[in-house]
Amino acid sequence: MLIDKYENRLSNISKSGASKIRLHTILVGTSEIMRKRSMYIRAGKKQITGRFMTTKHEFKGVDSEASLQTVLAAYDCILEYKGVSFTKYFFPSAKDKQLWKDSKMIYDCIYSLIKKKQLPEIPMQYVLLIIDHVLKTVGIDGEAKTWPEKEDWIEAIKNVGLLESVFLEE
Repeated sequence: MLIDKYENRLSNISKSGASKIRLHTILVGTSEIMRKRSMYIRAGKKQITGRFMTTKHEFKGVDSEASLQTVLAAYDCILEYKGVSFTKYFFPSAKDKQLWKDSKMIYDCIYSLIKKKQLPEIPMQYVLLIIDHVLKTVGIDGEAKTWPEKEDWIEAIKNVGLLESVFLEE
């Protein structure tokens, strides 16, 4: 579990007297994780739920163009420790371009490939895989295009397994 991995680090922070640092954990995940939380509560394992599962949030994928725009905007934000956004890193010659401005086109690409399949939301796993695929294959580390085109997004959607997962559920 992730908590185990960072237990020593958290202990060192606590011992160093960094009293202004507080750990906040938020349970964000699948229904399976939510069931585990319920199981721990029924079993009386309050030390686990009280420390690591105090706040829960039902995680959903992208259910609208606006939510996709929010995800894409995160790639456009400048990272404090690097001084550059993911967008600018992968597409350095794209002047004033931002991924979030292409959200409608990308959203339409996804749903045009899914066709009339009733899908209330696009699982976040696939959204991130699509973006990652475009950044790595079309950006500076791949084809080094100035900016991804519609065809690049369609190719990414076809390559990440979203279409297979949607049509396997039928």
